[in-house]
Amino acid sequence: MKHLFENWRKYINEDRDDGEADFLYHTTYIKNIDNIADNGLEATGESQFGGGYAGHSQGRIFFTEQSGLSYWLSKREMLASNSSDFKEEEDLKWLPVVLRVEREVLEDIVDKEEGLPVDMLGSRDSGHGSWYVEDGVPPEDIEIWTGDGWLSIRDAYEEVFMDKAIENSTYTQDEDEDVGWWEPDFNLFSPFQK
Repeated sequence: MKHLFENWRKYINEDRDDGEADFLYHTTYIKNIDNIADNGLEATGESQFGGGYAGHSQGRIFFTEQSGLSYWLSKREMLASNSSDFKEEEDLKWLPVVLRVEREVLEDIVDKEEGLPVDMLGSRDSGHGSWYVEDGVPPEDIEIWTGDGWLSIRDAYEEVFMDKAIENSTYTQDEDEDVGWWEPDFNLFSPFQK
């Protein structure tokens, strides 16, 4: 076990030949698309997940391999459900989206011989490789999954994603009361979903 822990960084930074290693992925929400399109990904001083992640994630931008996306998307869905009751159309901005960046671009941002810093906590919790950078990632290096394919984040607009979210969500109204809610498709902007 000690040997595995000591060599964990080497193991998850190994070159892979399945094509997955070319990109790393980041999850966020529709509500952040316009800001990211303008400014890229920026490290903030706060954690969206709280708990054990609060101090750990300050000033870092996290990425995962393709196989780790389902875990991080489920965390985003849980946070969205806790942050919104989805009673208003505007609440659909809490739908998660997936961004990707070439691994090589991230390695250049870090500019360390040992490669990208490993997110040990995220790797442990998700069971998949997770990494982080502390410097921002410019928008020209970021792509977003549209539900149909990858698009440069600079060509993406929250309004277009919101329109698609509305089209693919169901609005239910309680017959006895004047209360309704949206039932969003949380996998709408999730690549690699079967």
